[in-house]
Amino acid sequence: MMLSAVRAAALAALLLLPPTAAALWGPWSSCRRCQQSRRQLCPPGSECGPLWLEVRACPDKRCPQPRLRARAARRPSENKFHVLHHLQSLVYTDWSGWSPCSSDCKTRRQRLCKMPLVCGKAILNEDALCYVRGSPCEKRFASAIGGVDDDPNQVGSCGVPKSPQRPALRIIGGQPAARGRWPWQVALLNRRREPFCGGTLISPGWVLTAAHCIRRRLLVLAGEHSLGRAEGSEVTVRVAEAIAHPEYDPETVDMDLALLRLRSALTLGPYVLPACLPEQGDTPPRGEIFTILGWGKLSKRHANGSDLLHQAQVPLVPQSECRTVYADYLISDNMMCAGYRRGRIDSCAGDSGGPLLARDARGRWTVYGVTSFGEGCARQGRFGIYAKVANAARWLRRTMAGSRP
Repeated sequence: MMLSAVRAAALAALLLLPPTAAALWGPWSSCRRCQQSRRQLCPPGSECGPLWLEVRACPDKRCPQPRLRARAARRPSENKFHVLHHLQSLVYTDWSGWSPCSSDCKTRRQRLCKMPLVCGKAILNEDALCYVRGSPCEKRFASAIGGVDDDPNQVGSCGVPKSPQRPALRIIGGQPAARGRWPWQVALLNRRREPFCGGTLISPGWVLTAAHCIRRRLLVLAGEHSLGRAEGSEVTVRVAEAIAHPEYDPETVDMDLALLRLRSALTLGPYVLPACLPEQGDTPPRGEIFTILGWGKLSKRHANGSDLLHQAQVPLVPQSECRTVYADYLISDNMMCAGYRRGRIDSCAGDSGGPLLARDARGRWTVYGVTSFGEGCARQGRFGIYAKVANAARWLRRTMAGSRP
């Protein structure tokens, strides 16, 4: 009890700084309707004054840029607790470097407590999968390793990103993606210009997505990486026509595929390139680890999606096992299951319509699935369900050939 009191006193001393000299603010929220906000963190007994909420326009060229303004609002109750989002950076060291990649393809890094009165001897650990060039781990994760050795001059070819040279150590699973790493990933925006689904560019004028993502008014945002920051590569184009697969069933979510015809074709470049389509009836590579992408929620507890594009790697699950897990659902031959029985890595709200990718026999990134649905997010014993693109490849090509933008 005495130690807890000492830690509490140390924490209070850390936070009770003169508000004019070193006010503590929470992080900026995700962009919603072109606005972000943050709150001043006022520990009980301190005085923050009447101005405790700041609102600003999102730092994005797609949004107007009014002046930053401080909003006077009703003071929160003295009993209301405040979440200190950035406290770890105050009481813990920076992350260490990643440990050497082990024989079982794992690596770890740590943060140590630097204020024992607050966090004691606590150590924060983060584990990840890894590989070193030429090792068995590289072969194990072959489909998750980028195609940077492809000819960089083939800008117009599908499934070949113009990404920078990869490092010797690659972290796999639930990490932010490097800018330009997945140039075919697009975001779908509603009439309020809010991202709500993903999609895959498969030609300069066409996007592949989930049928359940179709809305009356749609915009496609290509060349995007950070939704909260303009980086100069973003392009927004209106959707001229949304075409759901003729066999799409909204009740069972069978054949959850759709094509979006863009009002004008996109100009291809390092940050805007198409992924490849499989041939009709193609079987996904056996034993490969697939990549999923999206700006969706990082946890089911999060209210909003991620500002940064995230990537994760998941294995395919046998259809029989998937049907056992989802006994109350129709898992048809037009669907694929992917994920881990232990959970932890999965697509989530906001990722719908995005791709399930693997490299084909020629080393090109190919979209084999489209994120469709799941029960929860990364829930233990549940997998993600993806619409099987190879079962609709002939329809996709015929539709694009018959109605070009």
